[in-house]
Amino acid sequence: MYAKLLLQRNNTKTPSVSRHPSTSQYIFKPSLNSLIRQGVLSRKNRFVQLFPQARTSTGSFLRMSCVKSSNRNMLCDLCNEKAVTRCPYCKTAQYCGAEHRKSDFKLHKKKCMGLPSVEKEQQFRENRLNGYTPMDLLPNRFFERAEFVVDTLRKQGYCYLDDFHGEDIALKILSEVKNLHHREKFTDGELVSSNGNGSMLNKKIRDDKIAWIDGKEENCQAISHHMTTVNTLIRFCNGLIEEYDIEHRTKAMVACYPGQGTCYKRHVDNPNKDGRCITTLYYLNPGWTEEKGGMLKLYPGGSEEAVKILPRLDRLLLFWSDRRNPHEVEPSHDVRYAITLWYFDKNERARFRKKQEEEERKKAIFSRQENGSNEGGGKQDQEIAGSS
Repeated sequence: MYAKLLLQRNNTKTPSVSRHPSTSQYIFKPSLNSLIRQGVLSRKNRFVQLFPQARTSTGSFLRMSCVKSSNRNMLCDLCNEKAVTRCPYCKTAQYCGAEHRKSDFKLHKKKCMGLPSVEKEQQFRENRLNGYTPMDLLPNRFFERAEFVVDTLRKQGYCYLDDFHGEDIALKILSEVKNLHHREKFTDGELVSSNGNGSMLNKKIRDDKIAWIDGKEENCQAISHHMTTVNTLIRFCNGLIEEYDIEHRTKAMVACYPGQGTCYKRHVDNPNKDGRCITTLYYLNPGWTEEKGGMLKLYPGGSEEAVKILPRLDRLLLFWSDRRNPHEVEPSHDVRYAITLWYFDKNERARFRKKQEEEERKKAIFSRQENGSNEGGGKQDQEIAGSS
């Protein structure tokens, strides 16, 4: 039978009734049929198809945690620490405390308050009376965007969304990124690559400058808001992707290509199964044209035929992080900014960390054996190369 697709507040003890906070009277939850008549569950069938976990044999209320989200794993949208509270209105933004919730609200409210007035009024009433928010009253834009993103990723391995935040917020983010640049917060993003047998190739593959942002820095509120919004989108996508269980992400990598032909040679973000499953790139370059270079060349499926992505202002690009998507940045002839977030699959990340721990143990054993064999004699330097 169909589940009653409602979000249940954690401290509600009985699934069928709740107590009004002011009158102390018990309020019965509306029946499924009445919700359908009101149009609240008009998308019920579609949702149950997308989330088979939503079918129950008891007809009980279904927590959001059943849709690949857990209060144990809730992370703050600003700092990525354990979240203990949500936005009281939309119930989607998550925070580690009231301080971060309040600091983010100035930017978050533009999207939180973007619901149609009728839906907003009903949602507020549900929250105030009994703590249940019908799934259909969550921001439809995120759900529809998530559907589009996942469908497109499955078909072609990449997807981009234009006008992701809107020009006003995009320009605020750009202003903060430029401020970081002017304050010399960027460092070289140069890397070396491994040839697979442990030795290192002295091969420069990138020319950009980067800064890592966790959302707590001063004068980075708009950047933090971007991180919050992408977190919410990925949270919705997570329920639609069966093969991954997305739980964590990296800090935001803010990158600058200072022009003068700077580039990033062809590479794969996650060639060694380190847990990264989705790469998100947000571009911050108003008036960008092909003549300026700096195009992202994507080779979906390892094809030699490249797809070129223009790094225009307020464009969010998403693609699978593994070997399915080699990519490169063409030489840039003007200053080019972007923000990258990588999202981890819980299981692959756990396997990677376990593998790292095993390698560290082997190195420690090898080191002890070498020290023992050199006892009493000249100790030779031993360099063990690794890759990151």
